[in-house]
Amino acid sequence: MNSNYFLDDCRKEKTKEEKLACKRLSLRNTKIHWLKDLTYGSNKKASFLANIWLSIFAVNARSFLNPHWIIKQINSIKNYQFSNYEKLLYSQLTNPGLLSYFNAFRTKENDLNENLGRELLELYTVGEGNFSEEDVQNASLVLTGLIIDKENNVRQSKKFHFKGETTILGKKKFFDLQSLINWLVQQPTTAENVAKRFGNYLIGEDIKTETISKIIEDFKDSNLQLKVLYKAYTSSEQYLN
Repeated sequence: MNSNYFLDDCRKEKTKEEKLACKRLSLRNTKIHWLKDLTYGSNKKASFLANIWLSIFAVNARSFLNPHWIIKQINSIKNYQFSNYEKLLYSQLTNPGLLSYFNAFRTKENDLNENLGRELLELYTVGEGNFSEEDVQNASLVLTGLIIDKENNVRQSKKFHFKGETTILGKKKFFDLQSLINWLVQQPTTAENVAKRFGNYLIGEDIKTETISKIIEDFKDSNLQLKVLYKAYTSSEQYLN
């Protein structure tokens, strides 16, 4: 077994004992790597922001087949956290760790797992109270067919993906993962939900109404550009004080 956790794929170990040993080593090295990056990394601002998004897209690396998938998740956050929210969200929904955490690789039309579909709507986009149970079911159908290849890359298989039309938040379409995300980030409540959740980790839950209202407005007007969200918060009176 290679001690370099970036190269290890614990799925390839032959016995149960070897798989467990590989996971323990991978988890240990992953923790050390991330703590060093947060403490001594060359770009502490990027790591600080990535840590906030990692809290928003929270997972448990102990449950992963390969615990170092969390580093893959962190790197994808860093790659897109200065772009727009649609790109950041897509990067997370094509991350093997997050999909594994929500058992999204095992869902199919006749054995539907709604974990990821519900979290996508409630936590990552439109927010609680702004969708129906039918929306959850149909979003979950769109999320079928997600598979991981031997190189730990995620793609949506046409063979296993639900092939019918679905209606989600009033729109009927042959959705795939990309078009679903595009549709959800266009919803007005997505900007509000994302801005509030980010602010809860940056400032705390006691955000003043006048502060958050202006931030949501600016974020929404920018089509969810993340630099606008950061600037709106860091220039707010509540953050500065």
